[in-house]
Amino acid sequence: MIRTVCGEIHPELLGRVLSHEHIITVHPGIHQMMGDRHYNRTQLVETASAYLALLKNKMGLGTIVDCTPPDLGRDLSLLKEISSCSGVHIIASTGFYYTEDPILSCMSQEALELAMMTDVNKGCIGVIKAAVESNYVTPLNRKLLYAAANVQLKTGLPIVVHTNSVYQNGVEVLNFLLSCGLAPEAITISHVSDSEDVDYLTKLAKSGCYLGYDRLYGDYSKEYIERKVRMLMILYEFGFGHQILLSHDAQFYCEFVKQPALVSTPRMGYAFTHILPALRNAGMDAKTVNSMVQENVKRKLLCRKREEN
Repeated sequence: MIRTVCGEIHPELLGRVLSHEHIITVHPGIHQMMGDRHYNRTQLVETASAYLALLKNKMGLGTIVDCTPPDLGRDLSLLKEISSCSGVHIIASTGFYYTEDPILSCMSQEALELAMMTDVNKGCIGVIKAAVESNYVTPLNRKLLYAAANVQLKTGLPIVVHTNSVYQNGVEVLNFLLSCGLAPEAITISHVSDSEDVDYLTKLAKSGCYLGYDRLYGDYSKEYIERKVRMLMILYEFGFGHQILLSHDAQFYCEFVKQPALVSTPRMGYAFTHILPALRNAGMDAKTVNSMVQENVKRKLLCRKREEN
């Protein structure tokens, strides 16, 4: 069974899945200070619900994985309301972002692990989120990754790791998690779509982890689409098609900008309308094309605790 914010569902009910999206990313402190003046919740629910329902009706979207950890403003009640209104399943994340927060730096790994386990025990969390942005794994990153790895080993929930392809830090992150005893199929290295370095991508893929090709920017130019398709075809021809997850890292309301504003159509349909058809035109078989938004994600979400030898 798969945990969603509205309860457990059978894997066959997932439909097409976007594996890395966000409803909101906000600063919890700013939200606490501003309350209802932070953003219009009613308008957000209506806008997000209408757009997700449109993607469901026109493109077969059944589920989104919301990769927002609590320290980026994850709001379970908001996710439940949007899921109920739209008819699209939403899978929520526990974990922490990469921010060098002084409180997180002071807390022990055991305390952070307990926080995540308490969150998971609510029963509506389906993914563990971790993140490394800099060109090396910082001491805080290491502590958070170790805590997340222990939670994965105890629960079987998959880990999704934000990485920076410019620094190619996904290799260090992956090796660290593997050294903690995680099975590669429990790990998704996200945002590899920002890289066109075949050696980097194949080094990750050869481990058996999932490749989060999950920053599709909605660029409609022929040159952009051809570049993305070319890299996906290379990975496919190398035999890694079953490890690729397509998504956008899109958001309805985001505070990683100077002037936050509600976005009514945050490019979440782009993979369906432009990338998947272009892959078919490039010669990729239909089963593999669809697996990037369905079977691959299903397998990733169903990863289990590694069996002891």
